[in-house]
Parts: sequence; structure tokens; C-alpha cells
Amino acid sequence: SLMTALRRDHSALRYGDYMTLRADEQVYAYLRSDFNGRLLTLIYRDKAPGRIKIALPPEFGAASLECLNADPVVRQHAAEANVFTVETEPYSGYVFKLVKREP
Repeated sequence: SLMTALRRDHSALRYGDYMTLRADEQVYAYLRSDFNGRLLTLIYRDKAPGRIKIALPPEFGAASLECLNADPVVRQHAAEANVFTVETEPYSGYVFKLVKREP
């Protein structure tokens, strides 16, 4: 399955440090990271499409989010480089690779 392949290909999903970014009735978002990379998992639990705002720790230096399992619309906020908005489908889940800014 796709999720099995993602876990196999990205060690952070198996062994990485875990950081919850958001947990409420509609959204559960967390980061897994190790020396090989950082991945953001976003789970959306609502029957209507949503627009989810996620703030990543600024020290991670994420320039963009690359979705590994779907093709949602992702926008980076101009005023806050570490804040992204993801347009989600109802009852959906996404795994994103954090792409670092070039120094």
C-alpha cells in the first residue's frame, strides 16, 4: 500500500522524533523528523472541505511542502515564511516532506 511504501522509504515515519503541531476536533497535525528529513502528517476529520493553517517551527527553515500521497493546494503565507495553508478534502489525510530553504 502507499502508506507502507511511505514508511519504508522515509525513516522519520518509523524512528523519528515526534512533535504535535495541532490537535483539535477537526485537525490532527504532527511532525516526524530524523537525520534524513522531516515529514508533516495532517489528518482532517470533517465532512466539508477545509482550509487548514499550519505553523511550522521557524528553525526548521521550510521553504515548501511536498505532498507525498495526494495533490492538495498548499499556499505559503507571504508575511510568515513558516506558515502554510492546506486546502483539504473531507475526511482526508496527507503526508508532506518539508523542503528546506537554500542558504
